[in-house]
Amino acid sequence: MHASPLTQNRLAVSRSWRTRLNWSIRRRWRRRCRTRQRDVAVIFTRGERWDPDRALQAQDGLDGHVEFIRRNRELGVVIEGAPFHDPSTHVTDDLVGLALIQTDSPEYARRLIETDPVVQSGVFGYRLYPWWDAQLA
Repeated sequence: MHASPLTQNRLAVSRSWRTRLNWSIRRRWRRRCRTRQRDVAVIFTRGERWDPDRALQAQDGLDGHVEFIRRNRELGVVIEGAPFHDPSTHVTDDLVGLALIQTDSPEYARRLIETDPVVQSGVFGYRLYPWWDAQLA
């Protein structure tokens, strides 16, 4: 069973169109990945004043931290923030939680996080990472 010349021509045009579209999408995606940092991820770690004998929710200043995250989420600065562990348990890992800050400036994110009560008191440390606006699939 052979396709007619008209059908073969339509299939060739269809494949050609899809190929051009795929290359266009790939070019835009590559350009966007190279140039577009939209947010900053903040990884909270155990700080120098972390008390290993207390659960996460019992650490000094945690109420102020929760209020800090809530207030900045309402302002649209913090996209999301959450602990990596159950707050009622003892944290044995160095990583405590994550917050996503909506900014393209790591310096702005650093200044903001420095005002967090648990960071100021030394209970939490932090590391900043760029969060790129790119989809892998």
